[in-house]
Amino acid sequence: WGEEEDDVGEVEGVYQQEGKWHCKLPIASVFHKFIIGTQGRRKNDLEAQTNCSIRVPNRNAREGEPILLQSLSKRGVVACKAEIELLVERESDKLPYTHFISLPLIDEKGHVRERYETFKREVLKRGYPGVDATLFMPSERLHFTLCMLRLHTQEQIDMCKRVLQSVSKEIYDAVDTRTVHMTLKGVHCMNDDHALVDVLYTCDRQTQNLQTRINRLADALFKGLTGAQILTHNALHRQRLLDTSGKSAHIKLHATLINTKYRRTQGGRSGGDDAHPAGDGDGNFSSPDRQPIDATTLLRDFETFDFGSLRIPSLHLSSLDRFDSNGYYHCVAQVHLP
Repeated sequence: WGEEEDDVGEVEGVYQQEGKWHCKLPIASVFHKFIIGTQGRRKNDLEAQTNCSIRVPNRNAREGEPILLQSLSKRGVVACKAEIELLVERESDKLPYTHFISLPLIDEKGHVRERYETFKREVLKRGYPGVDATLFMPSERLHFTLCMLRLHTQEQIDMCKRVLQSVSKEIYDAVDTRTVHMTLKGVHCMNDDHALVDVLYTCDRQTQNLQTRINRLADALFKGLTGAQILTHNALHRQRLLDTSGKSAHIKLHATLINTKYRRTQGGRSGGDDAHPAGDGDGNFSSPDRQPIDATTLLRDFETFDFGSLRIPSLHLSSLDRFDSNGYYHCVAQVHLP
């Protein structure tokens, strides 16, 4: 069998020891259930197909403990490794988002927050059909989302923090080392039918120069995240964060004001996450029981509403399920902007 093994070639992480071939696969524990399968069937099938034994760490093992592959055949280990890596890539989309990269819309003087609260009061006072107080984003969590992330291990979180630190200079240069100012004006929606709306947002539509700078910032960020395998190119496509060429970032900056997934029924049940998740601006993460609103009149009434101007002081790696004392999403790491 030596000749058979020779045509497999060198494969990273695969080595021979005491007459057997081995591989240590650093697979996050959150994926172990997919590899094992119901009653261990998927693991058994993989072992039978590749003639390779798979040892998955038990539940009490420390995070980062690798999956161990072993076979008399190098080809078997390589095939099993490839199958597991494909499985993990395929199943990763089934895991929930845990973090996101955000630009907090928190101005020191609180002017934007005050204007948002005025908008909220005015909307509720006018009594638009289907609109109630539970649909509004909390004012202390107003933000722009640059991308959503699935960071299910401390190792992944630490890697992301290191990436942000490593690209901080590129991000600084991407915005031309100048202060990032935003002027938030008007209320908008992303769909053509204003009678069936799930998300209303505000944004800065004044300058192309700002959009160019933010896109360059995102390019630097995405290059670092994909290089560290925290994000994939496919994930960027699915989140609609690239231009038509698929090569460069194209960020549609929008700060969610109202989202029907936040709606609470009389029984206290919410159509979305009570924590008001960040990845809601484009409606990609909708709940099947959300009820759209007719926003035709609301959009007309607040078409030119001025939410104020502010400086964006930093870019955050934000946690979706934790909050800081100021009410904003917990800041895991940040890059200061000019």
